[in-house]
Amino acid sequence: GDTLHGLSSREFDVLMLTAMGFRLKEIADRLGVAAQTAYSYRARVRQKLGLKTPSEMVRFACDYGLLVSDSAAPRPAARRSARRERPAARVRGD
Repeated sequence: GDTLHGLSSREFDVLMLTAMGFRLKEIADRLGVAAQTAYSYRARVRQKLGLKTPSEMVRFACDYGLLVSDSAAPRPAARRSARRERPAARVRGD
């Protein structure tokens, strides 16, 4: 069935995982799909919501109250570059 703004449940999952800071390969692994499939889902999310970047996807999720800070939330895999650590987020209601 459709969810928020006409997104399929799988598209919604990709929106949330992107907003939580997961990279495309990590999203594909978590969903058990090929990276190209995850890329296609993400492209459809962007098109349906009129968003251009992953940052805009994060902002959308925050604006709609879909993310809350929580140290127990699943974290993306550590990256090789020394980036500033992002606060963890989870889906509201979990």
